Amino acid sequence: MTDDELTALIKREAEAAKSYLQTVIGQERADALDYYYGQPMGNEVIGRSQAISTDVQDVVEAVMPDLLEIFAGSDEVGRAEPNGREDEQFADQATDMVNYVWFRDNNGFVVIHDASKDALLLKNGLFKIWGEENEKVTRSSLEGVSGVQLAALDADKDVTIIEAEAYPADDPALAAYLPDGLLYRLTIERKENAGRVKIEAVPPEEFLICENARSLDEARYLCHRVSRTVTQLLEQGYPRDLIEDLPSEDDLPLDQERQARFRVEMDKGSFMGAEGDETMREIVVYENYVMVDWDGDGKAERRMVVTAGPGHVVLDNIEVDDHPFETLTPIRMPHKVFGRALADLVMDIQRIKTTVLRQILDNMYFVNNQRSAISRKVIIADWLVNRPGSTVRVDTSNPDVAGHIHPIQTQSIAQHGYPLLEYCDSIRETRTGVTRMGQGLDPDSLNKTATGMNLLLGRTQRRLLYIARIFAETGFRNAFRKTLRVLIANQDRARTIRVRNQWVEINPAPWNADMDVLIDVGLGTGTQQQQAMLYRLVLEVQKEIVGFQGGVGGPLVKLDNIYNGLKKWLAKSGIKDVAALFSE
Repeated sequence: MTDDELTALIKREAEAAKSYLQTVIGQERADALDYYYGQPMGNEVIGRSQAISTDVQDVVEAVMPDLLEIFAGSDEVGRAEPNGREDEQFADQATDMVNYVWFRDNNGFVVIHDASKDALLLKNGLFKIWGEENEKVTRSSLEGVSGVQLAALDADKDVTIIEAEAYPADDPALAAYLPDGLLYRLTIERKENAGRVKIEAVPPEEFLICENARSLDEARYLCHRVSRTVTQLLEQGYPRDLIEDLPSEDDLPLDQERQARFRVEMDKGSFMGAEGDETMREIVVYENYVMVDWDGDGKAERRMVVTAGPGHVVLDNIEVDDHPFETLTPIRMPHKVFGRALADLVMDIQRIKTTVLRQILDNMYFVNNQRSAISRKVIIADWLVNRPGSTVRVDTSNPDVAGHIHPIQTQSIAQHGYPLLEYCDSIRETRTGVTRMGQGLDPDSLNKTATGMNLLLGRTQRRLLYIARIFAETGFRNAFRKTLRVLIANQDRARTIRVRNQWVEINPAPWNADMDVLIDVGLGTGTQQQQAMLYRLVLEVQKEIVGFQGGVGGPLVKLDNIYNGLKKWLAKSGIKDVAALFSE
């Protein structure tokens, strides 16, 4: 395949994916953002109520705290499980290292929050996990360096000697061991190349995928489409003459989803880059992952082809083993990448409730400010001033002005409107599982039976845990496994990290990249408080068994079992630093 053929293929795939997403998925996601922000619906009438019901926002924000407590409530997003005996010694290290990468090397809480919220609101949340070289240069001063040591430093390709000053050794005994009797005072720069794993939540509008893909792994085309400035591209090492000749592209800054995301703060024209500053001019870069037979062996392989600008000028073309994306969706649709968001379930409810709410408010305005039939003798200016206690003059000499002003009665519809709003709320609760009792104490809940309340809360929890289970099995598990693989591929040396208040040296080189992964979402055990109570009961049972067996030597309960119970109990109680309280 020639470069021109590859460019043409990439351009066709990108244009087809953009057309599909912008005309179908993109419009639905833009609508969801507008509904979340409570934007006007376009059917407002001047002089009438323009109130907006915020059901999409209410449902999403009601679910978010519990999901974050499940996945980001501790410093452990998942656990590596050994596939065989050879993995036993490395599984705990892999667990510690991958979770360290998520929450220390990267801002794991923000990544989990953003991807989860995107999924609840915009159908899919996206993780991007990739390896990145992290070059660090440190400058230091050395004194008392011998000639042999100087030669060794000079031969080290990672060390640059900035300044060297020779001086005679003061100690005669030391000078006797030096060939020239000299020591050196040095200023050096040491370069460290350490591979790091980067994790981010990709905005859904920046992600492209071929139409009708059944999964990310089976998709023939994936792409991360993002704007980069000329300066950013130059810093990545691309040639200046190539980058400065690339034209800008307007369809990404003006994308309908991006407009909806920033509609509250900005108008349409404010998405463009800084005018007049060439270094900050934005260029659209496509990080394409495409299955293609580049080498002509009759078998398609996955390649990362980085292109830029509307003409898709190729900047990089590399064969890769895998793509960097994983996705979350709250309502999984079989055999499809795009699922359904909670927002999709309640947008029509928000439209109906908005209409009913406006009708009720308009009716109340008419009841409180009713229209009147007036005669020609009423002073119009007085009658138009509608305030309590105001006087309306009538141009008549008759002592009785009755008949000149006749109120037109408006029938209140509130008694019909409020039950309709309640009915809409019940439909929303049935569809989403988010009940008012689950969001806080209902004033009438004290009058309900304990069994009934437990059933309501149990139904809400099961729906939430259903979403959490889908997140865990289809998103977080794959993301954890992908992090493990990228870590093994990119960290080529041992690294010292702080785990449970101890400094531990971890080298991922001998690990099995195919170790299994377990994501614990506490299925069937209720809320975090209920789970903490459950583990507290387990500790009580362990205490009784220790007394029965006469110590912690087994066979039923050992010290490791007790420590694990304490760790679980404290984690569910909201205490992360177990090592500060108990020793393993």
